[in-house]
Amino acid sequence: MKKTFTILAYIASYLIYSQGIQALDGSNIFYRYATVYDWDCCLLGPGYNDGQPYNYPVDGHFKVMYDDFGHGTVVESTGSYASINPVGSSYNSSFGTSSYPDYKSLTVNSQCCNEFGDKIYVKLSEPITLSTENDKRKSFKIYPNPITDFIKIQKPENLKIIKAEIFDMNGKLIDNFKIENDRINVESLPKGIYFLKMSSVKGTENLKFIKK
Repeated sequence: MKKTFTILAYIASYLIYSQGIQALDGSNIFYRYATVYDWDCCLLGPGYNDGQPYNYPVDGHFKVMYDDFGHGTVVESTGSYASINPVGSSYNSSFGTSSYPDYKSLTVNSQCCNEFGDKIYVKLSEPITLSTENDKRKSFKIYPNPITDFIKIQKPENLKIIKAEIFDMNGKLIDNFKIENDRINVESLPKGIYFLKMSSVKGTENLKFIKK
């Protein structure tokens, strides 16, 4: 079936905020992920049934993960989007505004749509805590980057790290890692892009690194 992708016509100027992506209604809520779904109920074949949030066949979706600097990276991509927005590619376009904080219709088609009448829409997920005005500076820094064996952590002397977790590009937890002398051993990690999530009494911070 020939597809016409009109989503770019709905994307306005680039507008990503310092932590994640801001709620579409402009409220002070920030989210870690944005997923664009393309529903197609009139596909002749079975299509790609993601099963969420509605049990309809879909032509595909792509999911963008935003880091604490507001940089978006595609972490999932199915159907036709697998070649349009492949996993690992950057995605830093704004979806504009909406009356809802986490939902916006991008394309309407009454014959190929979800129950709201939307053929293509974006859904934000996983709200994150926004740093206060007095806490914009990062507590943690890591080096070197890319990394071959050990992540070295730079932090305030009296700040205790409660937990250190590493996630892959799909947001899957790899493991909790032990910190010794402000270092984390990542020799066993395969090559790739990861996110180090460190928790302290001041909150959590996510830092992107490359294992080579």
